[in-house]
Order: sequence, then structure tokens, then C-alpha cells
Amino acid sequence: MPAALLAFLSGLALAAPVTYQIDPSHTHPSFETDHFGGLSVWRGRFD
Repeated sequence: MPAALLAFLSGLALAAPVTYQIDPSHTHPSFETDHFGGLSVWRGRFD
């Protein structure tokens, strides 16, 4: 049984590599954090 489970789970990790094209004029790093335990959310962006 453990060998069959291991064989089944090892097949799930296979994925094809993907290359993404990033558009620098529409891409920016951002962050989000909650304040007072979720009472409000602060969002920020680096231009």
C-alpha cells in the first residue's frame, strides 16, 4: 500500500515548464497587510 501511494503522489508533481512575458509598463511590486487583526487592510505599491 505505501508503495502504491508513493507512486501515485510522485506523478502529481510533474508539470511542464512555462515562460511568462512580463510587461514592465503594467507590472509593479505591491504589498498588503492587515491592521488591528483584520479591522482594516493597508495596501502599498512601489512605483
